[in-house]
Amino acid sequence: MPNNAGRAFGIHIKDNLFSGLEKRLKYRFWDKGRERSNRAKAMAEGGPSVPRCPRKHDTMAYSGPPDDSVRRYVCLICRADATEGAIVYMGHDFETVPDYIIHDLMDERQRIKFEKGDPIIFPVTR
Repeated sequence: MPNNAGRAFGIHIKDNLFSGLEKRLKYRFWDKGRERSNRAKAMAEGGPSVPRCPRKHDTMAYSGPPDDSVRRYVCLICRADATEGAIVYMGHDFETVPDYIIHDLMDERQRIKFEKGDPIIFPVTR
């Protein structure tokens, strides 16, 4: 009855409205199972990933004398630091060190903490 009701007004209704949609979805998503399997295999071979700072160390603070004996830059989100000794060891001056060197040192500090078994938990700030 629903198919004949539309014919009186010149409207033709197909029997299966979702056949075209099913074809498009099958075309778009037919290979997702294999992709997920390959991704899981690559993740298993790569080992656990090191957590990164969610804000990429964009909120940094200086810590040093007279409050602290060692000069350092500290990320306020993930609490990783880059000390003056590590910066000088890499061949840079503490006052003129580029940001990417500081970020590399902080990422290395996070990796070392993670490998020692220290869980890195980022505070939720909204």
